[in-house]
Amino acid sequence: MADLVPFMFFDSSGNPLTGIVPVFIKYVTDAGVTQTEPSIVEIGFGQYGFEAPSTDFQTGIAFVVDGLTSAVPRYMSGVIYNDATPFAAVLLTNPDGTLYTGVGVPTFASYKDSTGANRTPPTISVIAGNYLFAFAPSAADLLIDVGWTLNEPSDGSLNITSGGFSGVDGGSTITPGPITILSQPGIVSHPGTTKLPKKKPIFGTPPESMMRVITIDVIDRAIRDWFDLTAAPHVMSPKNERKKVPVVMSSGERWITSRGLAGIRDKNGVLILPVISVRRTGVEQTNDQSALGTETENIQISKQIAGPKTNNLQNIYPLRQPVYRGPENPIVYEVTTIPWPHRIQAYYELMVQTQYTSQMNMILEKIFNSTDILNSFVAPFDNKNRHSPLGDKFAERDGLDGYCVGYMENTYDDRGNFEEFTDQERIIKYSTSFRVPAVLQLDPEGEKPALRVERTSFHLNLGPEQVTYVETEEEMDAIFNKKR
Repeated sequence: MADLVPFMFFDSSGNPLTGIVPVFIKYVTDAGVTQTEPSIVEIGFGQYGFEAPSTDFQTGIAFVVDGLTSAVPRYMSGVIYNDATPFAAVLLTNPDGTLYTGVGVPTFASYKDSTGANRTPPTISVIAGNYLFAFAPSAADLLIDVGWTLNEPSDGSLNITSGGFSGVDGGSTITPGPITILSQPGIVSHPGTTKLPKKKPIFGTPPESMMRVITIDVIDRAIRDWFDLTAAPHVMSPKNERKKVPVVMSSGERWITSRGLAGIRDKNGVLILPVISVRRTGVEQTNDQSALGTETENIQISKQIAGPKTNNLQNIYPLRQPVYRGPENPIVYEVTTIPWPHRIQAYYELMVQTQYTSQMNMILEKIFNSTDILNSFVAPFDNKNRHSPLGDKFAERDGLDGYCVGYMENTYDDRGNFEEFTDQERIIKYSTSFRVPAVLQLDPEGEKPALRVERTSFHLNLGPEQVTYVETEEEMDAIFNKKR
């Protein structure tokens, strides 16, 4: 069985490079032993690849591909390996992009575990010419997460200067009879980036992102940040100075609001215009999908295969004799659930106050321009000056860890005092309202949501076969009487 190993080449403008015929410069093991090269084919849109047989993944291969003179960078390197025996390979080039011809070697700048503690770095060996180097983690390193950074020689450039090895869970390997267990492919390195194996989850402890508490206050902050950081309206003052319009949450706690207003009032306590205020006017609980909550006490948010043992079982299961196979595949899933969420509709009032009509126009135009389709807007919980991705390529859009969506009313009402012909100061004031459908994830007293992690079971009929439990590869070699 073969697996596709893809990679890309780009031209001098950074666009995908098509129509070239890349060739292998090196296709060697981590010890530098040359192996039979597969054929490289063009996949499309600047992407190329080759079919690597499973034996190459078991052996571990480092390769260098030449994209010829039209590719920038011209050379691309990568590795494929068995998950149980990972290694890294780095390509060294001259400053002009050609293969390195000097005598320098890369060295470790750091080699640390996930706690920041230093570890003994492995030996970096040259495996092709004086331009391709490789190193592998120790057996102890494989049990934890290890990160590394490299120093380049003064006269050369590395295609990869940092990376890591993802730790694996310990445990037994189940070996029924003389069966070779094939692991999944390892990593492929592309120019300018390093694709490392995904960090294996610690089973029983869901990722922190799954435990976000979504409260009414979180929704309020997201709404306020959208007007302040995403819409971010600015106006021109009478002195022709560009000024950021402050945004306040008028329904906040009094001591917080007083501190926030300190910078938008003068020494006499008069409000300094322009200013935008957001006020939550109500919260309505909705019954959308509430009937489903009466049928189940929780909602599933994650389902994944549990650990390397399940992978080994799944790989060897089709290799068993049919008479010894059970009625179902031996897959253990780890399922993460959370309590059924609360659905609400929050209602807000937006008030914009200025002294000049031109300032009001600038603020409204900026808000209009920042909204998405259907007069809506996306307010991230962690807003980093995000702007609407409309018009951006889908692949270039940044993902959001959490957000809510607001729907603006179409009408902005004039509540100014132009009709009052008195001596008081003229104020231009526009207001509108919007609603925010939201899902709250709560526990009493605002604690993190209670998550439940459960594992499914399967039926495996072993019959008269012999099952041997081993802890190390050396024990497996002793059983098979050979080196795998």
